[in-house]
Amino acid sequence: MDEKKIKESIEHYIGTEKLFTNQLRNRVLSNAHKSKPQRNPLINRLLPTFTLLFLGIGAVIFVFFSIGQNDELTTANKGNNETVEKPVIVEPVDPSHLFKELNSHGEQFPKLEDDLRKIMLTPNLELGIIESMNDSINGVSIDEKGMVLVEFKDFRSEVLSPSSEFKTAFLGTLYDAIFKYSEVKSAQFSFDGNLTAWQEWIGIFEPMFRQYVFDLNTHGQAFPELENDLNNLMQDGFKELSFRNTEVLKNSVNGVSINEEGIVVIEFKDFRSDFGSLTSNEKGLFLAPLSEIVFKYPKVNAVYFTFEESFNDWCEWLEFTYEPMNRYGESLDSGDLNTDSPNFYSLEELAKMTPNELKAIGYPNPNEFEVKSLVAKHPYYKNMYQALLDGKPIDDEAAAGIFILYLEGLKNKDLNEVKKYAQNSVTDTDIETLIEMYQNIDYSSFSIESIINSEGEPVTEVNLKFKQKDGSLSSSQLFIEFYESEIRINEFL
Repeated sequence: MDEKKIKESIEHYIGTEKLFTNQLRNRVLSNAHKSKPQRNPLINRLLPTFTLLFLGIGAVIFVFFSIGQNDELTTANKGNNETVEKPVIVEPVDPSHLFKELNSHGEQFPKLEDDLRKIMLTPNLELGIIESMNDSINGVSIDEKGMVLVEFKDFRSEVLSPSSEFKTAFLGTLYDAIFKYSEVKSAQFSFDGNLTAWQEWIGIFEPMFRQYVFDLNTHGQAFPELENDLNNLMQDGFKELSFRNTEVLKNSVNGVSINEEGIVVIEFKDFRSDFGSLTSNEKGLFLAPLSEIVFKYPKVNAVYFTFEESFNDWCEWLEFTYEPMNRYGESLDSGDLNTDSPNFYSLEELAKMTPNELKAIGYPNPNEFEVKSLVAKHPYYKNMYQALLDGKPIDDEAAAGIFILYLEGLKNKDLNEVKKYAQNSVTDTDIETLIEMYQNIDYSSFSIESIINSEGEPVTEVNLKFKQKDGSLSSSQLFIEFYESEIRINEFL
């Protein structure tokens, strides 16, 4: 093989890949020129291949020792107090996670915080608390609604997947510590403010609520008169709900009791699975007769309905807050009851009071009593009243109340009462015409079809739909007009 072919061969395997220096390349060419190809033809042909092989092995050895030297240099640097930083991998926060800061949730709750810190002491083998959970309470706060927020340091890396036994013992102990305070109604927990992280770790995605359990045997004394009335109602008192399985309501009253404060407990058999859940309208049809029967007794101030002793189950079925029903169809915490409250007066007693007497017991607006008694007594008023509040007209409670009183005045043919709330330009003749029109309306069919708040003027448009007493469908349009010192209703004939 001549020099030209050797050169081309080496460049083909080596030169074009730049795997060795020009000096080495020239040396190989020089040795090849001095060789005697005619005596060693096989060696000459294999020389480029062997050269490439040896160089490849040398490159691998070079890289291997280079890595070893780098490790030694790193170790040496550590010995010379030089910090070698490793890259920190930060896991991104899931944007779907819910956060709540202690500082933005009510006020601090130091007594409960101290109690919980004692619970988290190590060791506590009964609860399964380990050292990493020791002193893990960041803080505790409570808001005006009685919801507690407990923030833990994030110890999930030490307690990866709590057992069911651990959850039962741990959560039970937290429950006892938290709800021994009467002002607490519910509780949430977080890891460093991350509510979702706690929920995923513990496997429970709802707040912890106070469990209201009432034992008829220990709550006051039996109330047989009311129990008898309720049994009669449950026998055949829900004809408007006849499309449901009302048979399960019969004989469903387990018992009734009342204590000295006028707090009634009514216990039902658990008929939820057979009766089903109720729509908003059905809830009104179901609760209105119960309310009417219960509060016909003047000594009743509030009532807890329960399924097999559980008030929580009742509230969850109706999707209500965990508060009893009081005489006016509102929520009332039994801890807030006092003898100076209007809740300790019957409707008949309140009706006889003067405006000054009503104001003295907590009714700065005498109309409030009449409105709330109407709302409690009539489901159609209650539904319209709530719809107006949800529609958020200006001064919504006052406006909703005047709207109800206006309709009641028309129903009762009370011209002077209607004049109190009608627009000033409406004449007596107009009101008399309206009264005549409203006598033909089936009030139980009243509902609000739509509420439109004007953007440019202090006016709210309310569109009603209803049935005439002859069964025909009809509608009307009323306007709630807001002035500086009063609210008026305008209805065009």
